[in-house]
Amino acid sequence: MQLSHAPQVFRLMSTWFWALALIMGGINDAIGSRRSVPMLDAPARARRAAYLRRIAIGGHLPWLIIGAGQLLGSTPTVWSYFRPQDANPFVIDWLAGYFELAGVSAGWILLGLGAQKSSTYSEWTACAAVVRRGQCAGSAALPCSGW
Repeated sequence: MQLSHAPQVFRLMSTWFWALALIMGGINDAIGSRRSVPMLDAPARARRAAYLRRIAIGGHLPWLIIGAGQLLGSTPTVWSYFRPQDANPFVIDWLAGYFELAGVSAGWILLGLGAQKSSTYSEWTACAAVVRRGQCAGSAALPCSGW
């Protein structure tokens, strides 16, 4: 798909959207990993960090496939990934990667107690536990961000 008559901003976004998605995802991951849950002990914090790292890697894989396809010249823009009928190997890999991530995520949630782990490492759950125990009663500030 040639974008020779498109405005420059549209051409840049069509060509480099994958890099923007990786940058924004990296910023989001950095913010999320720096949020501490003070009620977790050291081993639980290490498990939470590993958990967040796995989620970040899984979330960035599709954008890395798109970037590789565009940098190697197999796909000119991000719009090429909406045409699987062209049988481009990077497009097929991208779609297969998304289906694989969906399958792994569903299996983890349903069979690997993923929903329970998500709620265990959530700072909202930890804050609610502190409030239920009465440790924040009469306190002006709760010991966690967001409340």
